[in-house]
Amino acid sequence: MDEAPSAIAVDELPDTVASDQLEQQILSACFEQRRKIGLELHDDLGQRLTAVAFLAAFLARDLARTNSPSAKDAFKMEKLLGDAVSQIRLLARGLFPAALEDGGLLGALERLAEDARAAYRIECRVLWHASASREDSSVALHLYRICQEALSNAVRHGKASRVTIELLKPRLDPEFRSLIPPLTAEERDQLERNIRDFGRARDPLVCWQGLLLDGHNRYEICETFALPYTVTEASCATRDEAKVWIIRNQFGRRNLQPFQRVELALKLEPLIASKAKENQRASGGAVPQKSAEPVETRKEIAKAAGVSHDTITKGKVISQKAPEAVKEQLRRGEISINSAYQDIRGSERRIERVERIQAVTAQNNNNL
Repeated sequence: MDEAPSAIAVDELPDTVASDQLEQQILSACFEQRRKIGLELHDDLGQRLTAVAFLAAFLARDLARTNSPSAKDAFKMEKLLGDAVSQIRLLARGLFPAALEDGGLLGALERLAEDARAAYRIECRVLWHASASREDSSVALHLYRICQEALSNAVRHGKASRVTIELLKPRLDPEFRSLIPPLTAEERDQLERNIRDFGRARDPLVCWQGLLLDGHNRYEICETFALPYTVTEASCATRDEAKVWIIRNQFGRRNLQPFQRVELALKLEPLIASKAKENQRASGGAVPQKSAEPVETRKEIAKAAGVSHDTITKGKVISQKAPEAVKEQLRRGEISINSAYQDIRGSERRIERVERIQAVTAQNNNNL
């Protein structure tokens, strides 16, 4: 989830960043060395052996025309050299696919699909929805390896006859985004500094069916500064389950104010109640009475939010009756839930007293 570090983490940030940068430099150096070796094998040694193989082929044909007994050995030499060239190309492609250098990730994946169609006699295609212009070479190589392994497993173990390699760019869903409490300006600035210092989003974004569930701020920062990020998929069966996942995930944020937790819990309440009814019907049991259901649901969401049942009750009153300015103060932690609740109750009691006085006065006037 997007979260600014605690005060301790901020104090330790320079050492952490230095360590991360050193790790990135080591990985980049290894990646560059693999790339150079792969290209040298493919472009230098591979070409030299190819030239020797051609010479062996010419020699074999010349010897065959003269009925030389050495012609058989020359043809064997030609075949061995051809096999050696094929092995070197495979080795070079294993270290660094040449197509990555020539056509980027998209070109390499299309070449991978082409090879799969030829080797496995299957239907294989590439669907591209990401931005090729922003890809990082090391990230591209990792993605290529992942696709290569997944394709191999699909064919060898899954016996697939049709494979689609699809790269998706996360899509934003307004409803999902609305479930997430925004970062403060200070938290957002700290997150941006961390990502830019590290050179990428350290934690993967989380999607469901291509829709972003977690990492909206990281995604926006990476897109703004053309920094790489990785994506993982959440296991949710339905859209409601995806919403529950988002809310429960937000409860893990350390800097949430109590009222923000209550607001999240209240968004979770109808989702849990609906799921409980669905489970009851599916199991053939009786649906709980309406009078008891809210109490049980309220206890569950209070536990999930890490606040008391009483805090949820007071928070719901505030959510329904407090002006937006008061809610903003609560979200910033400037006032407490109990204080805001007592103000509302005090205001309601004053209004009730005024209404009673007005009712008594009206009654007395009617009796005159």
